[in-house]
Amino acid sequence: MYEKNTMASLRDAYNLTLLSLGELDKRVVVLEADTSALSKSTLFASRFPDRFVNVGVAEQDMIGTAAGLAAEGMIPFVSGMAVFITLRSLEQIRTSVAYANLNVKIVASYAGLSAGPNGPTHFAIEDLAVINAIPGMVILAPADANAISLALIEAYKYYGPVYIRSSRVEVPVVWEKSSRLQIGTAIEWKTGKDLTLMVTGTLLHLTLEAACRLESNGISTGVLEFHTLKPIDVNAIIKSSKETGAIVTIEEHNIYGGLGSIVSQIVTANYPCWVKNIGIRDNFVETGDYKDLLSICGITVEDIVNTSISLLCARRCKHEP
Repeated sequence: MYEKNTMASLRDAYNLTLLSLGELDKRVVVLEADTSALSKSTLFASRFPDRFVNVGVAEQDMIGTAAGLAAEGMIPFVSGMAVFITLRSLEQIRTSVAYANLNVKIVASYAGLSAGPNGPTHFAIEDLAVINAIPGMVILAPADANAISLALIEAYKYYGPVYIRSSRVEVPVVWEKSSRLQIGTAIEWKTGKDLTLMVTGTLLHLTLEAACRLESNGISTGVLEFHTLKPIDVNAIIKSSKETGAIVTIEEHNIYGGLGSIVSQIVTANYPCWVKNIGIRDNFVETGDYKDLLSICGITVEDIVNTSISLLCARRCKHEP
C-alpha cells in the first residue's frame, strides 16, 4: 500500500498485489498477450513461472485459454492493454467467459487516454460501454494505487467475471491504506446541498480539487466516487438527485456508454434532475501528452468548475420567473 498524497502507478500496485495473491492461493494464474512489461505482471512471472502464460499477441486465444482454466477451477487474471483486450476479444469475453459465468478477472491497463504518445489506436475510450453491455460482468474502475490493490483483492474473493480498469500514468494517492472497497457501493467523499460531482476512475483527485474550488465560491458540493460501474450504486445516485437536484459526471471515457450515460438513465427513470456529462465527446483524440489530452478533451479542474457553475446558472434561470 502507498502513503496518501504520493504519486504512484496503478500498474506497480497491480504487480505487487498480484504477487501477494499468487502466494496466497495456488489457483491464481496469470495470462499475458506479450504485454507483461506494460501491464506489470513481471513479479508474478518471475516468482511463479509455472503459473504464468504468455500467449503472444493473441488476445482472443488468451481469453479462451483463461476460460478453460477457470472451468477447471483455476482463478485466471488476464492482463493486457484495455483497447485490445476488450475490442479484439469481445466475443470471447461475452460468450466464453460471461455467458458461462466463469471466474475470470480481466485487468485492462492503458485505459482512457493514458496511452498518450501511442495515439488514438491505443486509447481505450469505449471499453466501459462494451463491457457494461455484457450481462453478468462486474466492472471496477479504481482511482489510485491503493484502490486498485483493494479492487484486485475484492475481485479475487468474488466468484464470476470481473473487468478492472487500470491506467499507465501515475496519479496522486487519495485512498487511505486502511480504506475499504465494497463491490457495488459508491464512496461519498463530500456531502453537498447544491451540486453532486460523480466520478469514476483516476480522475478522483481532479474532482476533489474542483469541489474545493466550488466550495470556495459558495457552492455546497458533494463528491461521489463510483469505483464500481457495474453493479452501480443506484440508491446513491437517486439520493444525490433528490438532495441536490444537479449532477455533473466526470470520466475518462466516451460520454456515450460510460458513467454519464448510466447516471442519466437512472435519474431519468427514478428522480429526474439536471445532469451534465464531462468526458470525451464522441470523437477520436489526437496523439499527445496525457495531461494535454485531458485539457483538449475538457477534462480538467477548471472544466469541472466551469461546467458545474454553468449547470447551476441554467437551473436557476429555468426556475426564476
